[in-house]
Parts: sequence; structure tokens; C-alpha cells
Amino acid sequence: MTTTAGLAILQWDDVFKGYNVFTDVDELDILGDFLTSDCRCFGIDRYYQWALNPDKTRSGSNLTYIHKTEHGLKFASDINNAEPPYLYLSPDNFIEILDAWKKIVESMPHEVHLIMENGRVRLEVIKQ
Repeated sequence: MTTTAGLAILQWDDVFKGYNVFTDVDELDILGDFLTSDCRCFGIDRYYQWALNPDKTRSGSNLTYIHKTEHGLKFASDINNAEPPYLYLSPDNFIEILDAWKKIVESMPHEVHLIMENGRVRLEVIKQ
């Protein structure tokens, strides 16, 4: 279904004025792209509203596509969700990630880690 453990490093780029994603875990790359591009372009509140609205089942943006399934939220980088990799997150883990990301973008730390353990993802500020 999805990788259950891994690490992605998000590093601030002063020239680009955004985060670069470094990982060899495809599922975390999708999440890193979602946070650093889609949330940046469309605003984090859009995704809170989408996640909390039971009538909304799909969301698509610059780099990622999300679909609510019986297994949780399915993230893909392919609009048709036809080809893996996919990242599955529980709705509550997704809200936790959005909450953490909202705080992170306010302080713009130099380095943030996306840490996946047992299929759950958490964010950790490494360098302010």
C-alpha cells in the first residue's frame, strides 16, 4: 500500500525563496511537493476546508492529487492516480501535518524533516 518509514529533508533556498525537497522515498517526495508547492500556491486553508468537507472527495493542484478513499487520503503525483507511488494518510494525520506546516511557514526555518514512522508522518524543525 505505502511505505511505512522514511525521511525527507526540506531545506530553505534563499534564492528560490522556498523549500527544496530531498528524499529517496517517493511517498514523502509527494508530500514534500504538496507542502512546498501546492500549499504555497493555493494557501493552507483551502486544504483544511477540503479535508473537513465530507462532500469533497478529490482535490488537485500543481503537483499533487488527493482522493478520499476507504483507506484514508490517497496522494498521487499523477492526475489519474493510475500509477504508483501513492501516499496514504489518515485524515487526522493530514490535519496534524497541516497544523504543523502552518506554524513552520510562519517562522521559515532553514531545515525541516518529514519523518514517517509506522505509516504516520510528523514534521520536525531541525535548523532555525
